[in-house]
Amino acid sequence: MAQEPMTASQKGLMEKTWERIQKKTFTGWCNNHLRKRGLKVEEIETDLQDGLRLIALLEIISGDTFPFKYEKKPTMRLKQIANVGLCLKFIQEKGVKLVGIGPEEIVDGNLKLILGMIWTIILRFQIQDISMEELSAKEGLLLWCKKKTEGYKDVKVDNFHFSFQDGLALCALIHRHRPDLLDYSKLSRENKAENLQLAFDIAERELDVPKLLDVTDMVDVPKPDERSVMTYVSLLYHVFSASQQAEVAGRRVGKVIDFLQSNEQLKSDYERRANSLVNWVEAKKVDLAERDFDGTLDGIQGRLADFKNYKSSEKKPRAAEKVQLETLFNALQTKLNLNGRPPYQPAPGLSPQDIEANWALLEKTEHDRALALREEFRRMKKIEDLLRQFNLRIEKLEQWAQQKEVSLASEDVGSNLTEVRAKLKNHEIFEGEFQGQDVRLNSLSEIANELTTLGYKDVNNVKARLDNLSGRWGHLHQLADSRKNLLEKEYQRQQQIEDWLLDFAKRTLQLAIWLDNADEKLTDPISVENVEGVEALQAKFESLVVELSAKVPEYQAIQELSSKLDEVGVDKSAFSETNMESLVNLWNSVDALTQTRRNNLAAELSKQQHNQSLCQEFADKAKAFAHFCHEASRFVSAISGSSDAQLKHVNEKQAQVAGHSAALTELQDLNQRIEDAQIAENPYTEHSLDSLKNTWVALNTLIKEKVTALEREVLAKSDTGLSPDQVKEFKECFTHFDQDKDNFLNRLELGACLKSLGQDVSFEEGGSLDTVLKAIDHDGDGCVNFEEFLKYMESISTVSDTPSAVKDAFKILANDKDYITEAELRSVLPPEKVDYLIRHMQKLGDGYDYKSWTDHAYNS
Repeated sequence: MAQEPMTASQKGLMEKTWERIQKKTFTGWCNNHLRKRGLKVEEIETDLQDGLRLIALLEIISGDTFPFKYEKKPTMRLKQIANVGLCLKFIQEKGVKLVGIGPEEIVDGNLKLILGMIWTIILRFQIQDISMEELSAKEGLLLWCKKKTEGYKDVKVDNFHFSFQDGLALCALIHRHRPDLLDYSKLSRENKAENLQLAFDIAERELDVPKLLDVTDMVDVPKPDERSVMTYVSLLYHVFSASQQAEVAGRRVGKVIDFLQSNEQLKSDYERRANSLVNWVEAKKVDLAERDFDGTLDGIQGRLADFKNYKSSEKKPRAAEKVQLETLFNALQTKLNLNGRPPYQPAPGLSPQDIEANWALLEKTEHDRALALREEFRRMKKIEDLLRQFNLRIEKLEQWAQQKEVSLASEDVGSNLTEVRAKLKNHEIFEGEFQGQDVRLNSLSEIANELTTLGYKDVNNVKARLDNLSGRWGHLHQLADSRKNLLEKEYQRQQQIEDWLLDFAKRTLQLAIWLDNADEKLTDPISVENVEGVEALQAKFESLVVELSAKVPEYQAIQELSSKLDEVGVDKSAFSETNMESLVNLWNSVDALTQTRRNNLAAELSKQQHNQSLCQEFADKAKAFAHFCHEASRFVSAISGSSDAQLKHVNEKQAQVAGHSAALTELQDLNQRIEDAQIAENPYTEHSLDSLKNTWVALNTLIKEKVTALEREVLAKSDTGLSPDQVKEFKECFTHFDQDKDNFLNRLELGACLKSLGQDVSFEEGGSLDTVLKAIDHDGDGCVNFEEFLKYMESISTVSDTPSAVKDAFKILANDKDYITEAELRSVLPPEKVDYLIRHMQKLGDGYDYKSWTDHAYNS
């Protein structure tokens, strides 16, 4: 159903209502400014007629001193008109056109024209526009309201009358900027009066915005007065615009604190982990330097197993930690360098260079430990071999001595010449055998001496057993001498019989003993680990071959003697314990073993020479590979310059490093060949395949982290610094105020757009709006495109990380003081950041010295 048109009386009543509301609102607005000078307007129709309060109001809201000479005590009407006329002239010089308003109407108390003048002043100085530009200013303020109330339930701001009548829009504006002041979720559009009263009360109490309107001015009228509502909302706009500057300043200070705290945490983490690694390295160097071996083969094998476990299990995570520490250190240095901060200097001994040097000492100690363990293992293995030979030979001699003690103690010398001669000859044979066994006894002494030289811990037991045998040996000599004397006395009655049989028996037995000893030497196992060991065995072998050659005439003489005995048919077994057949077999066996031994030693020499060549090749290539990795790591760590230049150089080095992976593959192949050859230790290098792999992984990790950090910095430098939501908001505002849709904003459109975004700009000639336009309008045509507009918004919206920008931020928060109070800090910063600042700032006056703190933050 269509609404009936209002009658003349209804229109008159409505005008009177609006007039009453505007009078109260504009009076309150004037007093909100005049209270700064202790002035007040009671009746707006009469209190402005002398021009004095109007002059004071203009000075306060413009920030300028009144430029004209005026009458200080205008009691006469003409002087009052002159004063008011100067006020209107001042307003017109500010670019405001006053249509139909003269000084006489103001002096005569024409309320309607007085309200029109006050509204014009409000538009110019409060809403930053003039009457012909009112539509742009109105839309700017309206768009600001729309954006700030967007998303609030039951709020849709389309105008400055009905959209604010239920109070929800005012409450939403307050809640958007100060959510701590009211709980919007508890409000209802049905409670208009309560909503309005709540908004007016909170704005007056918490935001120092006077109650220019009453609840009745909004709910008891068909349509609230638009000018009054705009005046009240403009006060809220200015309050929240100032708070927005404080929020930006707070964010700037907060970002610096976050940067400092993050760096402090990184430094603390680095030093804690570096200390732990250095302490482990120092302790491990002490452990590896220990040489208190227990002198047993099982014991040294256990130590070797422990050492292998240390290299495969305990050392690997520490090597990885070293790489991570170097990566952490370089990331921190990159972050500080690219943000213009001094480099981080860790405590003495904790820099990557110091840790790397200490790690090199650890690996040197580790290499020495490996050599010591292998040497001890070889010593114990040699001792075990010598003990086996000693026990085998001494047992034979002890058994032989025991047998001979029995026979030598016998008093039976024979009952006839043949028997006596036989026994005497047997004794001579025994003496020859005894001489042969002396050689074995002497070899036992040599073994005992070698065990002493090797430091065998139970060598005293060996010597005691040898001394015991030597004692028995002396007793055998006594028994032999006694037995011989007894036989020789008896032989005085006997004729020497069969001398040459005795000669045969003696010589065959001596040769058999020598051949038996040679057999033992030729069948000893070949247990060496290098070329020098093989060459030593070959020297001994050649010496034995010379001895064998020297025995050939003796062997031939025995053969001839045996042939003679065979020709006369003498039974050689009566005098000889070794027959010719067994001697021939023993000789042939030794001859065959000689050639076999020669072949085995030649094969072992070839094997050791091959092993030596493998070890030397691995050592040379490992040295070159380690040098390449060290130089590449030093290059990456020392690189400097812009983030783009650094990234280019690091990428080039990364490609070079990738091309060097074939060298590691070649080292892996060589190492596998060394392991296949069962070579336990490489004496030509301290580098192992594991250490080279760790170095390779460390280098690639260092490069990867460096590239990541630099790419992140390059990306950060190329970014606009605005979030997608911010860009969207700025684009919507730009489009809205582009009235002719030419994708440009002229001067007035730009000013209105900036006002809607909360920027306090002045429209007067040469004011802040013209300063902004000049800065971003590069071609000077008086218009701004979106890219220029966006770049300007980025410059005032993002946080600038410079000492001067941070000081400016603090200055805003401190209301232009050289110090800032704790209360001012807590009004914009979280509690933990305020606590951090209080701990680190010096006291100054009634607050804290933010300037010295900022200088320290950017230079420490």
